[in-house]
Amino acid sequence: TATTTRPKCRKPPLNEITVPPEIREQGIEGTVHVQLDISATGKVEAVRVTRPIHPVADRACASMWRRARCKPGKQGDTPVPVLQIPHRCTYKALP
Repeated sequence: TATTTRPKCRKPPLNEITVPPEIREQGIEGTVHVQLDISATGKVEAVRVTRPIHPVADRACASMWRRARCKPGKQGDTPVPVLQIPHRCTYKALP
């Protein structure tokens, strides 16, 4: 859907984000790219991984974005669903 205002999504608060221990233990690094489908009410309806790095990291990223809080996109003043909004998760190994 064409929009005049894109949806805006925020990750869940840090205290709600869990990084699976395998990511740290295996030293997984990189950026997982995802696309979100956002409903007219701002709900994340679907998350698709478009550039994976590792199954555990991919699942963790998708799970986090499913819990995101979004303001819906708008066409004029009317909230509308918007598909394929790009987002990402970056993992860095701790020294």
